[in-house]
Amino acid sequence: MFKIRKTLFFSLIPVVLSLTLTSISCSNNKFPGSSHFSIKRDEKKNKWNKFVEREYVNQILEIVYNGDKEKIKKYKEEQYNINDKQIINDLDKYLSYANNVKAGYGSDDDCFNCDGPYPVRKFSSKISSIFSKNWLWILFNLDKFNFVLYDVFDQFSGNVSTLSDEAQKNAVNHGLFRKIHSNDIAQFALETSVSKATNNIYNNFYLLTDDWNILEIKLETNHKRLTTSVTLVAYINTYPKLTKNKLDREVFVLDEYVKAKISVSNKRTSTAMDIFNAKFGGKPLRYTIFEINSKYLNK
Repeated sequence: MFKIRKTLFFSLIPVVLSLTLTSISCSNNKFPGSSHFSIKRDEKKNKWNKFVEREYVNQILEIVYNGDKEKIKKYKEEQYNINDKQIINDLDKYLSYANNVKAGYGSDDDCFNCDGPYPVRKFSSKISSIFSKNWLWILFNLDKFNFVLYDVFDQFSGNVSTLSDEAQKNAVNHGLFRKIHSNDIAQFALETSVSKATNNIYNNFYLLTDDWNILEIKLETNHKRLTTSVTLVAYINTYPKLTKNKLDREVFVLDEYVKAKISVSNKRTSTAMDIFNAKFGGKPLRYTIFEINSKYLNK
């Protein structure tokens, strides 16, 4: 199907910054609440400015907007100015109707529940739209979501009852629920391919968070229209050994994972993937977004 495929790998080395703290007396402030709001706003702005300067963020933006600096700047501003309270409450409502747990075995889509009754399809469409249009906001706010272990039925590797037993074991050993504690990314890799049939360009970004979660962002550039669509995959993957968070940072190389994953997409079985899985305790554990963390609701 594809005639060109390449991968790039990047490791993000943290930079230690020296911060100067200034103590300000507010004893005469007639509006103490406004001071607290101002500090919160400044904290968010500082975090945002650092976030949007990250290399992988700007590589994605360069592809999506074909290097148009004005469009990139405008999108960043729009994402920063999103009403956090509104979008969080909307997502909480939509996810209560249409999260991937409701999809059941047999569903392995990148998006949220694409099938089912009308309310499920309706809210699934709304979630997918938010994740596609506001992917930058989502990446900045990864800590706002709760994830749950999700096992996909695979007709080539087992049956529902077997996978159900395995899912229970995984839940006990590695945790039924999972959180991403920050948007800090330790490594990222880029896979690029071109369709022989359409000449469309596919850029898949893989992100490894500091707490060992693998995210995937898929970009498809239409060859004729020169427009790029963004799909932020609704799942995260991790490995049994990574759930303990005790490995040295250099042990897990994201580029090796991506190359092994590509080998599986080319063939149904892959020795490279089998070796990689064995190294980190077995097949990847897949978790899916299923709700907003309650502490961020109505804030």
